[in-house]
Order: sequence, then structure tokens, then C-alpha cells
Amino acid sequence: MGIFQKFKKAFEKTRENVKGKIDELVTGRETIDEEFYEELEEILIEADLGVETAVSAVEELRERVKEERERGPEEVKGYLKDILAQKLEDLQQ
Repeated sequence: MGIFQKFKKAFEKTRENVKGKIDELVTGRETIDEEFYEELEEILIEADLGVETAVSAVEELRERVKEERERGPEEVKGYLKDILAQKLEDLQQ
């Protein structure tokens, strides 16, 4: 197995771990509150997203949740996915 395959496998494992933690955070939650945002920020920091990026993503999520009418946990998870994808795209440019 080449070095790039090892990196790819490690990233996939990390991605699945983070996805699982976010799914666990969202599952069964009826409201999005301060505790939710704090736990989410911790998950993103632990995923080596970087403190600045994690805090920024959570702040953007807070704003998006305030703006949108749909605020259920599944919708919030979709908003987070969009925010993180945009941050990744910005980094690539």
C-alpha cells in the first residue's frame, strides 16, 4: 500500500469518526441549544479542523439557524455540511 493510500484510509477513518460523533450529537435532540453548539465545537476541534475554523464554522451555523425557519437537528446537520464544504472549497482556492 502506497503512502497516498495510507493517507486516504486515515482520512476516511477520521471522517467516519467525526460523522458518527455528529450523528450521535444530533440523534434524538429536539432543540438546538448552547450545549449543542459547545459539543459540536469540541467535536470539530478534536477532528483537527483547527480552533479558528471550528469556532468560525459554529458561529456561521448559529447565524444560519437564526435566519432559517427549519431548525430541527437534521436541518442543522445539513447546514453544517454546507458550511464545512464551503470552508474546504475556500481553502482549495
